[in-house]
Amino acid sequence: MLADEAFVSKHMPEHLYMLSGMTGVGKTRILNRVEALRPDSTIDLEGMAGHRSSLLGHVGLKPSTQKTFETNLLSRVLQGFPSGYLVVESESRKVGDSIIPDAVWKKIEKATKIELIAPLEVRVTRLCEEYLRDGVHRQELERALPHLERVARGRDKGVFVRMLREGEERELAALLIEQWYDIRYREKGSGSIVQIDTSDEVACARDVVKAIEKHFGATEETEN
Repeated sequence: MLADEAFVSKHMPEHLYMLSGMTGVGKTRILNRVEALRPDSTIDLEGMAGHRSSLLGHVGLKPSTQKTFETNLLSRVLQGFPSGYLVVESESRKVGDSIIPDAVWKKIEKATKIELIAPLEVRVTRLCEEYLRDGVHRQELERALPHLERVARGRDKGVFVRMLREGEERELAALLIEQWYDIRYREKGSGSIVQIDTSDEVACARDVVKAIEKHFGATEETEN
């Protein structure tokens, strides 16, 4: 348990915004672009945890310990949030081996949602770029696929590995999206304030910032 959990929660902005959306829409990419547009307005929980918060989320990454995760979280909060708001990515409370502290998680659960969307072909391309960027990633993915097939289909018949070895990467990515990720991780009743397509990442990030600041400004006026 984070010793400074109450401190961290207290020093997080009251106004939180969450980038939600299905696997492959590019939530982390957009979060990073929002950070570039509005420095110190985001927290990259997956980056701190060294995990993408999914069954294959460890591929190509080195998971953090709980202590390291909490230390990084505290350090980030101490930097402050000059924009007056905080943007995070939609996560489960357990991100790889790291658990988001309870007080922090309760604030995240109340975040205003912005739903990110993208066509299937864009999501497929992004998954391939993420998991197959080099030989090391490919090897780690191949080692992880039998377990995923057992979880998704009841047993491992070697289908996923065969597709990868035979160069059917895009077909494999589409299959995983449609038969695993979209079923397993579909969000129920998102209640988002806006829906934004991520196909053009630069335009999307600008639209996200615009939507947030419009909502944030209206909220500030109401509270004052």
